[in-house]
Amino acid sequence: MARFPYALYKRRSSTNARFSYYVQFWDPEGRVYLTGRSVERLRELLSLDSAMYSATKKPDSRLIAQAWLEKYGVEKRVKEIQFGDYCLQFWDWEQSSYIRALRLRGRSIGKEYVMSNHSYIKRYLIASALGDTLLSKVTSGAIESFILDFKQ
Repeated sequence: MARFPYALYKRRSSTNARFSYYVQFWDPEGRVYLTGRSVERLRELLSLDSAMYSATKKPDSRLIAQAWLEKYGVEKRVKEIQFGDYCLQFWDWEQSSYIRALRLRGRSIGKEYVMSNHSYIKRYLIASALGDTLLSKVTSGAIESFILDFKQ
């Protein structure tokens, strides 16, 4: 039986009453649909104009999914990053989308607190084996082991 190269589905946002589309690409080797990915995120990675391609409209979402397939195929990820690099980006005052979102929502987070956590990541996590592990390979057990070793 022939399969579609992708499947679209709606997902409601937890912060408001809006929704956006997610796409699952068909993996012919594994003969399964892969884990869903946000069409909005794919649009950002493809550098498509958000005014022209909306993640809340099904025809636009189809175009984004097709553009992704043409450019990358059924790749699961664009690139793999290390856990330490991810944590450094997460605690970067200027670049972190998490910190920027907190501040835009009017929630407070201190710059010294962020810089302190960034420093801990640089000093302890980057120097460990966990910092060199690919983000997709990090498990909760590995993090727990790192924390216990750190406390000793």
